[in-house]
Amino acid sequence: MLKPWQSFITEIDRDKLITRGVDQEEILRTYRYEEMIYLLVLGKRPAEVESEMLRAVIISHCSHGITGQSTLAVRMGVDCGPAL
Repeated sequence: MLKPWQSFITEIDRDKLITRGVDQEEILRTYRYEEMIYLLVLGKRPAEVESEMLRAVIISHCSHGITGQSTLAVRMGVDCGPAL
């Protein structure tokens, strides 16, 4: 049974947080965002190719979402009901 402040991902000590075996100071100083996400999900630092692929997926999702921006613009325009 876990105590309310315990986690299977992060070890909490008086002056240190260790996440998936890596000191969080090191994560903050040396990991890129996608490397940190990879570490949290899979428990290890990604290889360069894995990191670049995850970065591309994150950027494409943020830039385009589920649908393209042009599709979204048309849908929003039609929803407003103006004469196009």
